[in-house]
Amino acid sequence: MQRYGPVFGVLASIGLFVMAALRFHFGEGSGYDWARHYLSTLFVSGAGTARSLAIAAMLILCGSLSIVFSSISNKAPSAGLRKGIAIGGIGSMIYAFLAVTTAMHDLLVTIAFTFFLAAMIAILQMLRRARQLALFVVGLVCLASLVYCALMYYGRIQVELLAVAQKLTFALSVGWLMALHLTPSDSSFAR
Repeated sequence: MQRYGPVFGVLASIGLFVMAALRFHFGEGSGYDWARHYLSTLFVSGAGTARSLAIAAMLILCGSLSIVFSSISNKAPSAGLRKGIAIGGIGSMIYAFLAVTTAMHDLLVTIAFTFFLAAMIAILQMLRRARQLALFVVGLVCLASLVYCALMYYGRIQVELLAVAQKLTFALSVGWLMALHLTPSDSSFAR
């Protein structure tokens, strides 16, 4: 159960996000638009039931991914990489969950992003050392996608594409982390 618990948690959170989007109404009957709205749009105070569902989804997602980061860190061959993955990954999930607040959303997203980058760099280092080429390349694609989304967000570049890019980057990164989590802990990571 410990191995597949995070998988069920991620699937449950996706289901809750979908339910939140279906219940989202803001203003004059406008519903949630997957191509134009960000995930954080579901957390706005005027969203009613959608907000509660989205917060529950985020709590389950961040808890599940914290377990995933802990699992991945246990596969690292050195104490430095283990700490970098665990602290960076779990820290990013704590700040990502706190970003459901509207008051300090942008600051908390920035802090979560910084912690997530630290974890990703440590994971990529672990994969490079272990010569796990496929997972390493997918990780580089995730990193490039994440950095591009950050450029869009902070640089206000191609903002009209950011909502879609955010969701694609999210799906790619979560998929990559789940693949790492489900990869057996054998000697392939211990180089």
